[in-house]
Amino acid sequence: MVDSGATTKFINKRFITENRVRTRKLKEPIPLYNINGTLNKDGSISEVAVLQMQIGEHVEKTVFTVTDIGPEDVIVGLDWLREHNPKIDWETGSFKLSRCPETCSARKAGRMEQAVTARDTGVRPTARRPWEQGITLPGAPQLFVAAGHMYSQLFAEEEIKKKVVKTTEESVPKQYHEFLKVFSKEASERLPERKPYDHAIELVPGYSMFHSKVYPLSNNEQEELDKFLKEQLAKGYIRESKSPISSPFFFIKKKEGTLRPVQDYRRLNAITDTTVYTPISMPDS
Repeated sequence: MVDSGATTKFINKRFITENRVRTRKLKEPIPLYNINGTLNKDGSISEVAVLQMQIGEHVEKTVFTVTDIGPEDVIVGLDWLREHNPKIDWETGSFKLSRCPETCSARKAGRMEQAVTARDTGVRPTARRPWEQGITLPGAPQLFVAAGHMYSQLFAEEEIKKKVVKTTEESVPKQYHEFLKVFSKEASERLPERKPYDHAIELVPGYSMFHSKVYPLSNNEQEELDKFLKEQLAKGYIRESKSPISSPFFFIKKKEGTLRPVQDYRRLNAITDTTVYTPISMPDS
């Protein structure tokens, strides 16, 4: 699987065990985070596998980090895409490897224009040979892997697809039909008119500026982000910001398969001035 939301190349622990692939221990474990910023259930990357990967006639030796990636055997991430810069045809799901580095076997043989798909991808272990215990993985001090599909999630998506979508009138009991506008999606997509006494969000004096991490998004997630921004701007829920401070944005996949936008405001909340008033007791009110 090729995934621009993953920062490096991953191989499944299950694949390693089933195929008895020899691995190498890292000198220092590398924290592994999901795309939403939470620590992956495997915690950290502690071992890697040096494998020969073949995609069509493209052959190269590369390093895979070993972890649990759900149903996928291999995820080829952003570092590989940047290094090889393939020509991708999103409509057919194919790509051509014509701009590879000199280390790729297919480039040396002059066979780089063959289009390949994910079905053509293969990976096999290199011949066993002695190696030095402990290696250091080059790159970032922490890695990100896009949350893969769990089988329970896939089953839930299939069940939801079978369900018949009901109208508001069908969903709300008849005795509450006079309040149907309360359940109206259209009516909820607006804010009250702006007033002179609308509150402002003030920051604490002497706060320190910070820069937020930009999470890598897949092509589908980027399209959803563009759609989200367009809709929220049209409804007046958000407006273009002139603030020098930003907060990271990413998506979480719901059980029905749709993407839920998430913005992490924790660092901004930490420097927000929280004005606290003394509670009014009921007898004094």
